[in-house]
Amino acid sequence: SSLVFRYLFISWLQHKCDEYVTGNNTHKKRHDQNVARPNGVPILIEQVPERFGAEDFKVAFSAESINEARQLYAPPNHPVLKLIPDTFTTLAHGFITDLGNLEINQNVVWDI
Repeated sequence: SSLVFRYLFISWLQHKCDEYVTGNNTHKKRHDQNVARPNGVPILIEQVPERFGAEDFKVAFSAESINEARQLYAPPNHPVLKLIPDTFTTLAHGFITDLGNLEINQNVVWDI
């Protein structure tokens, strides 16, 4: 039952988190006079801070250095990151296909 939970809920929850981040970063925030920060759409402030009277303090990393750190500290094949065995994923995917490729959302996830 824990594998079913992981298979269904982790991908659904990740999708909901991704939707929230996208929505949050693409809409202008309400101006707050008590907070000294640029006022605007966060993704635009991050991409062109000078347009919002802000400075760019980010530290640039090359894709190579990020991949090297990922391989060193969080290798993709590490057992901790393997939440669902491949054999179970194959079976579960087959069952979902048999059910008509249901879109997993909050309305059907508990029924599955």
